[in-house]
Amino acid sequence: MTDSKYKLDSDQASYPYFQGFSQDVWALKYKRRKEATLEGTIARVVEAVMGDHIDAVDIHESISQGLFLPGGRILAGAGLDEHDSTLMNCYVMGE
Repeated sequence: MTDSKYKLDSDQASYPYFQGFSQDVWALKYKRRKEATLEGTIARVVEAVMGDHIDAVDIHESISQGLFLPGGRILAGAGLDEHDSTLMNCYVMGE
């Protein structure tokens, strides 16, 4: 496994799937400026998608443990005010 140029803090080291290449992908594609750690990204996505739903804690834990990972569009766009992205993966074109 290659070393990432992004250093893990003790919080991030607890994520078994967050090493090497996956750190680089997170930093380049999904991390936002105000998110210093992977935990910040997970919190943003869960808050945006689940809100106050009773299962939000379970979803957060599932993502943290690597048992569930939302799609790239969700990781990149959920919880952002930017209107140039969409969370949709399916489009219907017609007249």
